[in-house]
Amino acid sequence: MHNKHVLTDIYANRPRVNADLLKLDNYWKESAKMGQIRDAKLENNSVEVWQTDNNYAEVSYIANQIRQMVATKNYKYSDFLVMTRHLDSYKNIIKPIFDMEDIPFFNDVQKNMADHPLVELLNALFSIDSQHGKSYQYADVMRLLKTEMLIPKDSNGDYLDINDYRNRIDLTENLVLRNGYEGNKWLQKEDWQYAWSDDADFGVQFDKNDAITTQINSIRHFIKDTLPPFYKKIRAAKNGLQAATILYQFMVDIGVSDQLNTWRNNLINAGKLEASTRPEQVWNTFCSLLDDYVTVLGDTEFKEEDFFSTITSWI
Repeated sequence: MHNKHVLTDIYANRPRVNADLLKLDNYWKESAKMGQIRDAKLENNSVEVWQTDNNYAEVSYIANQIRQMVATKNYKYSDFLVMTRHLDSYKNIIKPIFDMEDIPFFNDVQKNMADHPLVELLNALFSIDSQHGKSYQYADVMRLLKTEMLIPKDSNGDYLDINDYRNRIDLTENLVLRNGYEGNKWLQKEDWQYAWSDDADFGVQFDKNDAITTQINSIRHFIKDTLPPFYKKIRAAKNGLQAATILYQFMVDIGVSDQLNTWRNNLINAGKLEASTRPEQVWNTFCSLLDDYVTVLGDTEFKEEDFFSTITSWI
């Protein structure tokens, strides 16, 4: 046995809010019960109650007060916390008003995941290698690639620059449309050719075509080397737990979490603090979804169609 030191729970016995705010809270609770209301006097003018005509006027006043206090009383924007019981009714007016006052802010209103690239990635991933229809169709493969959540790495092990990646996708898409490449064409051993050349072709144009061919095949090899092993592995799963584990590990190994982190950092650097929380929220939601799936269906027999449809319907 190993001796482990167990710490006892420590509970806060001192409220973290202003004493006057607690008095106001008690007044509202007591008045709502229609009972006796204890006398209490607010001190230091620490609580003010204002009435406005509408939500827009309310937010405008708050933004103006914040701006004045930062400008004249040595406050920082991070010193302020604006709270409301129902944030949804303010979500469309906070941003324009705070932007007009040049106030940086974070809004924690939850957004639907349905329009996020991660959902598009999952839908495409579950559609590409169909067991009941044609596989590796143009629309499905391009839908997955254009989420920009699966980025190949270069010879140094670094993710491709996003502009370089987009250029390669454009070149690949043009060739696929021109030649009608679908299905096993993505998985064939032989490389695709951007342009066929004979012995008489030489010079700058030949070198350019050869470079384009290399770029296109980097995308094709990425699909060929990445997706078939995933499908093979997940189809060997015995139960829901194994399938969820395989999907999660695939998303991590292929760099989805890395891309979300990159998006988050780029948004922070651009000063878009509210939007910067979105990538982390989406990843946490995805992980929570898998946890819920395992809790409910982890011991059930794995059936590919049921697994995929359940995951996408829960998002």
